Amino acid sequence: MFTTGAAPRPWRHQLAGLWLGLFGVAIAAGLAMVMRANTEIPEDYWRSIVNY
Repeated sequence: MFTTGAAPRPWRHQLAGLWLGLFGVAIAAGLAMVMRANTEIPEDYWRSIVNY
């Protein structure tokens, strides 16, 4: 991965961290919407995602 004397490339780690952070915010926002609506997510929705 790294050769002798080469500087590491932290931008890849930063990009992965940024992506995971944004993904976490999206999950939290979706969960908050469901909890505020005080409804249950239908089983058909989960079946369409998991496809079983």
